[in-house]
Amino acid sequence: MKSIQTDQISKILKSYIFKLLLLDLLLVILFRYYQPLCEPCLNGADCPPCLSNIQYCIIFIGTIVNVVACMYYLIKVKNKKPVSRND
Repeated sequence: MKSIQTDQISKILKSYIFKLLLLDLLLVILFRYYQPLCEPCLNGADCPPCLSNIQYCIIFIGTIVNVVACMYYLIKVKNKKPVSRND
């Protein structure tokens, strides 16, 4: 007989929101890994952002994945019909 706590943990680990959080964590780690060594700005001039091309790709991928996941979740919840019980 499985315990209730084990069932809840397995349900959380199987949920797509948990998988999305893991993907976001991986993207944050990659973003930090590809951080270039930037020179400091001199004389308060307008400095370009200190991001590499790979970091822009990581931001783009993360944004697209999160927007698609949110749209999927909203559509799934909106189309979910309440269960009616006929006794």
